Amino acid sequence: MRNYVSSGDTLNLTAEVPIASGQFVILGELFGISTNQAAAGELYGLKTEGVYEIDVASDAAVETGTPIYVSSTGVLTTDAGDEAEPNLRVGVSAGDPVTVSAGVGRVRVRLQQR
Repeated sequence: MRNYVSSGDTLNLTAEVPIASGQFVILGELFGISTNQAAAGELYGLKTEGVYEIDVASDAAVETGTPIYVSSTGVLTTDAGDEAEPNLRVGVSAGDPVTVSAGVGRVRVRLQQR
């Protein structure tokens, strides 16, 4: 197949702003975790699949299988938003239940592209 590019689990992209290694990155409805640090204009890898430990905002403990969303401000949360402004679903909690402290918990999230 001459038009095959890649499996798509890691995308090579040019950073528009500085990116830290391990940072959650959202580009429209595409999202993932950066594989390396990059200054604006440099290449970085974006992992679009897998399970990662990420800080998630929540008002309660995050149970295994809880949907994880990203808000319009880029905050990962368990809040689906509302009908007028829904948050984008990015995955599910894929680890043991996490107790939330001060509204944030370090949660293992399995990324799920649409």
